[in-house]
Amino acid sequence: MGFFASIGSCFSKYTTFRGRAQRSEFWYFVLFLCLLALPAALLGPFGAFLFLPVLLPAISVEVRRLHDIDRSGWWVWLCLLPPINLVVKLIWWTRKGTDGANRFGPDPLASPQALPTWSAPATSITERAEQLAKIKALLDGGTIDREEFERMKAQVLGN
Repeated sequence: MGFFASIGSCFSKYTTFRGRAQRSEFWYFVLFLCLLALPAALLGPFGAFLFLPVLLPAISVEVRRLHDIDRSGWWVWLCLLPPINLVVKLIWWTRKGTDGANRFGPDPLASPQALPTWSAPATSITERAEQLAKIKALLDGGTIDREEFERMKAQVLGN
């Protein structure tokens, strides 16, 4: 994932605390926050207002990054213990994510071919409802984005 894709992903998943975030998504967003700190420092106390809109996306991407290494998102509260916080989190943030699916969702580095596709629309209403429920679960879990969800939904409905 590139720099701008990472920023877009973090803002589109503004309050998504489920799913996983790969290392590149997390670290590019950290780079974005560091670049944002430069003008914030020049503005003095008013610079804090630059960080208000990015606070929630920063927390959510950190939680998803913890999920990628199979840690609970509650570990984000480790920040309340400053001496331990930085060392432990740096180790965790730089670790490779769990290969394959873990309890927080599928591997974000899995190839797109691994995602289910529906080339032909379902024939019965029950089959369509089941397929729509499956792709909705993928969307809710953060495995696919809204655009991919709409494309898959159109395939299921035969549009």
